[in-house]
Amino acid sequence: RIDMARFLVKDYEVLIFDEPTSNLDPETSRIVFDLILGIENKMVIVITHVNEGTILDRFDEVIRL
Repeated sequence: RIDMARFLVKDYEVLIFDEPTSNLDPETSRIVFDLILGIENKMVIVITHVNEGTILDRFDEVIRL
């Protein structure tokens, strides 16, 4: 959530979120992913352990390591 606040203050071209939903309840996690996936005209990279198809299917590309 702190990362999201930082991104609102300055106009970055690339946004990197590292585990943005860790330690959040499922409803708040959905809200955070909705906000992240609603970002337009930026390169957005999300590093997550979420393995939920309904979330991952919304990304343009998923790289599994």
